[in-house]
Amino acid sequence: MPVKPKPIKGLRKVGEQDVEVNVKGSDVVLLYEFSERLAAQLSKTPGLSGVNISMDMTKPEYRVHIDRARASAMGISVNQVATTLRTLVHGLVSTQYREGTEYYPIRVMVPEIALTSKTHLENLIIETHSGEPIYLRDIAEVRRAVGPVEISREDQVIRVIVRADPAGVSVGEALARAKQAAIDLKPPLGVEISMGSEARFMEESRRVVGLIIGFATLFAYVILAIQYESFVLPLLIILNVPLALTGALIALFIAGAPVGVTVQIGILVMMGGITSQGVVLLTLAEQYRQDGMTPLEAIRKAAPTRVRPILMTQLTTVLGLVPLAMNLGEGGGMLVTMSIAVIGGLLYSLLLTLLFLPVAYSLAQGRFGTNKIMPV
Repeated sequence: MPVKPKPIKGLRKVGEQDVEVNVKGSDVVLLYEFSERLAAQLSKTPGLSGVNISMDMTKPEYRVHIDRARASAMGISVNQVATTLRTLVHGLVSTQYREGTEYYPIRVMVPEIALTSKTHLENLIIETHSGEPIYLRDIAEVRRAVGPVEISREDQVIRVIVRADPAGVSVGEALARAKQAAIDLKPPLGVEISMGSEARFMEESRRVVGLIIGFATLFAYVILAIQYESFVLPLLIILNVPLALTGALIALFIAGAPVGVTVQIGILVMMGGITSQGVVLLTLAEQYRQDGMTPLEAIRKAAPTRVRPILMTQLTTVLGLVPLAMNLGEGGGMLVTMSIAVIGGLLYSLLLTLLFLPVAYSLAQGRFGTNKIMPV
């Protein structure tokens, strides 16, 4: 039986869980402590499971705590101590070695084999006064501690990610509960909370799809206004789209499906079908009205004539979406909510087209109508 390899500390996959809460700030210890509290809170939150923290605070290290009073008495500043330690431990590039056209940096530092214990660090010479060396142990205390295996940053700000999986609830509901749990903990000063992973993708997708819907509505209105040479008739046709959302929401409620980004994509699909219904009906009604009929007579005659093509067009679309709504094929899970919303919206729009639109047309044309011949 193959043995599953153990995960390597410091390496992780990005976006492997749907719920991510980003904890940002400048103090690593403060971020980790708050992340632990948040993880404990998320573990108690219904609908969330598999809670974990991205930062691993198990890397052994030594921390130097400088006695500022003693260092000041010896005439050594904290910055001087830090700079000297950085030079001795990490090294300082003092010059370069040239070989042909290549340059190699020469780093001056204490050999690694000479820094293998706490005592070695304490015996580092910081400075000499009157020929007497000043050791690190004279002005500071070296303590054993643990630190992060890796430090993740976003926009140059330290970030700790608290992750979780939805359990029995939708991703949107799980994200809302995680965000509320983080807010209830009241992050301390210097700690910022933001949602990542799926939440960020959903927010960006909503914004983009919302812009697309807005531009699509505008362009559809402009084209219809040019076709009908009227500002009222396109408005009546476009008005059916937001009204049809009632049917989409009712269908989603009955099916128990969440409202997600795919529902917005379904609105675009509905816009085409609903607009075509209105165009088919009102085009014939306008022809009858230009022949001398009143708006009421024209719509009464046009509606029964256009019932069959409208029903055939919309019902074929609805029947084509039924397999997607039932998730009969592989990989169709993301399209289920979209299909349910479109089916509900199109069926509801049939009532609007055959009942609401004729009434609105007769009232609008009776008040704003003209005798201008409509181009066909």
